[in-house]
Amino acid sequence: MIWNKTMDGLIWLDNKTYKSAITDWYVIGDTDCPGTISFPSLSFQKIGTVTGDNAGNSLGLAILPYIENSKIKSSATEIKEKSGKAVQGTGYDINDDGILDIFSYTEAVEEMASYTRLYINVNGQWKCKWVHLDEECI
Repeated sequence: MIWNKTMDGLIWLDNKTYKSAITDWYVIGDTDCPGTISFPSLSFQKIGTVTGDNAGNSLGLAILPYIENSKIKSSATEIKEKSGKAVQGTGYDINDDGILDIFSYTEAVEEMASYTRLYINVNGQWKCKWVHLDEECI
């Protein structure tokens, strides 16, 4: 799908904020992996090239729409599930108020499969908004 009107997104990568227009989105088709979960993927206008050791391992966020003068901070964080189990991940304060707005963590479910989950703080309650299954097929 192509956007009829330009929509800018905020890309936060390696503690730097960038503004980039969304160029299109697509849904990945069927794969050979049973149980694969597909989500729409956004493509942004190229604004630079990531090089070096962190080229494929950088933590980042994409936020829609673009918010001027955003100051995002991240930190290693631990939250507790209702069961009392501690979950370690990364917390993000996206509006510089000292309260975490986003929490993300990866959970290994098998030797070659993991889930990454993203939670959003809604009035003090963590709501799961995105789940990604990463599974290596053989």
